[in-house]
Amino acid sequence: MYLPSLLRGPDGADTAEYRPDGMFADEVPGTAGLDVRLLAGGQTIEFCSTPPLGVPLEVTRTVNGVDWKDSDGGEFLLITVSKTYRVTGSVTLAIVTERFIVR
Repeated sequence: MYLPSLLRGPDGADTAEYRPDGMFADEVPGTAGLDVRLLAGGQTIEFCSTPPLGVPLEVTRTVNGVDWKDSDGGEFLLITVSKTYRVTGSVTLAIVTERFIVR
């Protein structure tokens, strides 16, 4: 989860942009304002091409799945989100797939 977190910029974020559990408030779609705990559930990064320097980028975020899970530790949601990083209107640079555990 470290690499995509750097994409917030070198200055990080304001305190108001963080949830009490330390994640960014807008990181997991559908959980803003809910009294839930979020945990990182895994991440894959597919690098597609070399990023050019000094060129604006765009990010598209898609919710790929929401699965209800039940284990000995209790019930939870597993949310899978993908982010596609592109040169604005052009080449795909990377696809990041992240899973979040919501309790």
